[in-house]
Amino acid sequence: MNKRTYSIEQQLLFVLFTNGYLLTKCPLNPDDFSTETNRIIYQAMVDVDKQHKPIDIISIAEHIENTYRNVDMEYLGNIFEKGVGIAGSFDNYVNIIRETSRKNKGKQIAWNLQKQLEENFNDYDPIQAAIQELMKVDSNKQSYDKTIKECLEAGLKCVQDAHNSGGLVGIPTGLKSLDEAIGGYHDSDLYVFGARPAMGKSQPLTSDILLADGSFKKMGDLSIGDKLASIDGKESQVSNIYPQGLRSIYKLILSDGREVKCDIEHLWSVRSCKLDGLQTFTTGELFEMLKKERFRNRISLENHTGDFGTQTDLNIDPWLLGFLIGDGTFQKSSVRFSTSESYTYQKILKCLPEGHEVKYLGAYDYRIVFPQDAKINPTLNAIKSLGLEGSTSEFKFLPKEALSATKEFREQLLSGLLESDGWISGASIQYSTASRQLALDIQDLVRSLGGSASYRIKTNTQYEYKGEKLKGKPAHILSICVPNIAEIVDSPRLLKNLTIRKKTCAPIIRAIEYINEEQAQCIKVSHPSSLYITDGYTVTHNTAFLFCSALANDVCTGIISAEQGHAQAGLRFISISGSVHSQNMRSANLSEAEWSRVSAGTINAQKKNIFLNDEPGISITGLIKQARLWKFNNNLQILFVDYIQKIKGTNPNAKKYEQVTEVVGALKQLARELDIPVVALAQVKRDVDTRSDRRPKLGDMSDASEIEKEADAIFTLYRDEVYNQDTMDKGIAEIDAVKNRHGPTGTIRCLFEGKYFQFKDFPTRAGDE
Repeated sequence: MNKRTYSIEQQLLFVLFTNGYLLTKCPLNPDDFSTETNRIIYQAMVDVDKQHKPIDIISIAEHIENTYRNVDMEYLGNIFEKGVGIAGSFDNYVNIIRETSRKNKGKQIAWNLQKQLEENFNDYDPIQAAIQELMKVDSNKQSYDKTIKECLEAGLKCVQDAHNSGGLVGIPTGLKSLDEAIGGYHDSDLYVFGARPAMGKSQPLTSDILLADGSFKKMGDLSIGDKLASIDGKESQVSNIYPQGLRSIYKLILSDGREVKCDIEHLWSVRSCKLDGLQTFTTGELFEMLKKERFRNRISLENHTGDFGTQTDLNIDPWLLGFLIGDGTFQKSSVRFSTSESYTYQKILKCLPEGHEVKYLGAYDYRIVFPQDAKINPTLNAIKSLGLEGSTSEFKFLPKEALSATKEFREQLLSGLLESDGWISGASIQYSTASRQLALDIQDLVRSLGGSASYRIKTNTQYEYKGEKLKGKPAHILSICVPNIAEIVDSPRLLKNLTIRKKTCAPIIRAIEYINEEQAQCIKVSHPSSLYITDGYTVTHNTAFLFCSALANDVCTGIISAEQGHAQAGLRFISISGSVHSQNMRSANLSEAEWSRVSAGTINAQKKNIFLNDEPGISITGLIKQARLWKFNNNLQILFVDYIQKIKGTNPNAKKYEQVTEVVGALKQLARELDIPVVALAQVKRDVDTRSDRRPKLGDMSDASEIEKEADAIFTLYRDEVYNQDTMDKGIAEIDAVKNRHGPTGTIRCLFEGKYFQFKDFPTRAGDE
């Protein structure tokens, strides 16, 4: 025990005995005193003062006698009767005691930490515990035990503060109308803003998107109103386009070799024996699922029916075209084929246009002729018009017009191909060709019909000629699965060996890998499923307010940006501060005036005291650590979190709702611990998009039950123009207060300028003031 500090404590206690009014100004806690006796005496003074009794020797002695009983009353009497100390030195006494206590507590925490680090803890992090204890050391709060008088005084202070600041007691939200409703963001409160994410279907601008006519169009070339192919043939079109700028791009590697590019938030409709029915997950969620053995090689994408394409007349029967590409030759101005099957021969006769004949050439070889005019052979002319004349076996291909034709045409085309050179292997059909291009084209054809086709090359091929075995050309072999294959092929040779397939023909997700960063955008489609068809015929599916709020105040602000990196955040800050079109900035397609606004926006944003953490996959432990560090080093005044469902719990393997429950509870506790507002974004369930009224409600947030319990205020964001292209409310956002512990609920309307990411109040009209 430090004798000097012990003496100072006695002098302070004497001053408090003789000047009781100073107790209300004393910021010390009982545990700041060095001895148990001094702690009890000081606590007794606090207790007696709360009972509105005078702080004198009789009241204190009586309270100690009734409550503690183990204090030396002679020591107490000596402080009162023989003590020394002057009221003018009160602040000096307090500072010495507090600083000594602070050092002693720090030493004790360090000693405990060193001891605990030598032990083995499974679920306990001694370093984080030590940090939390060190943060408490600098807390000036006496206790959480308050009298009615203290509560009323604190409440009146809020009223006075609000009066002095023109009605705003908290930190500005960025919208005057919202400030008027909630009084700004209040210390120790948790605010949650829920909205549907805008980047639900984000893909690179280079991705191929399948149109209703069977052709592909690049994502970056799409326009509102473009008619798209859908999963079931029903009408679908692009109803809105949302540029996303530079995004981290991943690829899904599928079981049949397809690779599809998308961002981490892209939505996928999938099935699995480990799931109940069709479910939707983001790329990021699927990435985590594939790490688990129970889901590995057991997640398949939703399939489509192949109902799209253009009605076309290629002047040749589609089955016959497929068969001739598979088993025919187009040399020397003639069309020839080989077959040993009676079924095939009869089918060819049936598919040939009127006036054609089949001439037998010997063995299994035949030639298609047109006796009426040997120089005009309609079948040969059709072959010529499609660019197939003269194609040898290794250079054959499927005409583009055929791949974009109707479903019925493509099914018959595939039937002809398979009935030429196909053979059965279990529940799938194998097909071999010397042409790599033809193999890839057939792969696309199968996928266009909702099937899958894996591809391999066999190089050690042989054939026999005049009794001698010779090296053959490489064989490009396909393993083909089509859902209704028994309805497509009629060949007895194939059907007799075909077994009923029990497993899905839909492609299975093998892996997900990061590629690079690319410009991306997402689209909204009118189809009820929100699905469209992309690369390889694969079926697939707001942080603005946060940044506006962060820029609206001058206090120290922290942002946990689990959704986007610091470069993207910087672009948004400049766009909001300088009113610069965000898309123009990303492409650097800026006018001279816009370059000036970029400069002005950068200067304005730099004046703000904002800190940002963009650690991907940050845990709630890391978030708390960062917030405490900002509080300790920079006196953090408000924290924004983007977004709740992105923050991982302490157990990353726990179920999602369990992690969200932990995160929300920790955010509320953090708000109280640091005495700051915490404003968090939350993702709204996708079910909202299936309702007639798509305005999010209180229970619509993903894993929402704990959010509803812990949040002091919950708001939902809605823009009608996202769903209704012809709405009268273009450029208008609705902020609906669905829960508000400190005031009324209801809807606030404001302006939203999407190109600048700006939320604004409606202009004040003359006479409204």
